[in-house]
Amino acid sequence: MENKVVFIDGLNVFTPNEKAPDFVKASLVINPTKLIAWLKENDQHLTEGKEGLELRTQIKESKQNKLYASVDTFKPKPQAATVEVTGDLPF
Repeated sequence: MENKVVFIDGLNVFTPNEKAPDFVKASLVINPTKLIAWLKENDQHLTEGKEGLELRTQIKESKQNKLYASVDTFKPKPQAATVEVTGDLPF
């Protein structure tokens, strides 16, 4: 299993201000210029979604308790094909 973190340039995540209401879980700052340039250079992370291309991301917490965004690189393992047996088995 690969654990390489792919950071997203142009997408910064911050812990909410201490005066923010409880329902605010994070603050995002998006720099469109940096994000678009990053997307062009990293299009291998784009997947086909219901409404076109999309970038799957995760908001994580570092060991230093800082929030950050990274590409969700999870790929489910292909499931083994099941074989349906009909009739008598030879053993």
